[in-house]
This record gives sequence, C-alpha cells and structure tokens, in this order.
Amino acid sequence: MSKTFNLAIPFDFLLQAIAKLSPADKQRLRQCLDVDAEPPIDQAFSLSSQPVTVEQVRFHQALKASGLVSSVRPPAVIPQNNFQPIPVQGESVSQTILDERR
Repeated sequence: MSKTFNLAIPFDFLLQAIAKLSPADKQRLRQCLDVDAEPPIDQAFSLSSQPVTVEQVRFHQALKASGLVSSVRPPAVIPQNNFQPIPVQGESVSQTILDERR
C-alpha cells in the first residue's frame, strides 16, 4: 500500500474490530493485507540464485492481473555447499540395492 500509518492500537482491540466487519469488508481487508505483504515484482526474485528474465516477470504479472494467482513466490534458494560424498568400500550402494531386488 502507498500509505503508511503508525497507530498505537492494541492487537486484541484490532482483532475485535475485524471480527465486527462485514464479509465484504473482511475480503477487502484481506486483499489489502495480501498486496501489502508481497514484495514488488522487481524485488521478489532478488533472493534467488537464478536470474529472472523479462519474459518471466511479464508472465507473472499477467497471471496476477488475470486473477489466476494472487502472488508469485520467488524460486527456492538452494544453498551451495561443498558436498563431499562419503567414500564407500566394496560394492556401491546402488549395486547392492539392485542385487537385493533380484
């Protein structure tokens, strides 16, 4: 949302006020909260290790505009670590599995 308010309202009081809203007003509040919670499209993919193309951004924007999705999550970031496989003596584990299945 473009407006920011800093109101000192106790949370419990806020919940009670929300409970008194009409279903239409609750839906409107939900939409406002959803829009406020999601990052802008240009920041949504900055956490990913994979670059995002302009076509992907346009596609996601079109999906949101059509109402098919309410938000587009960035791809999961898979941390790159120095994986070192454990050396196995003897027959490989995959060969053992194949032999046991026969």
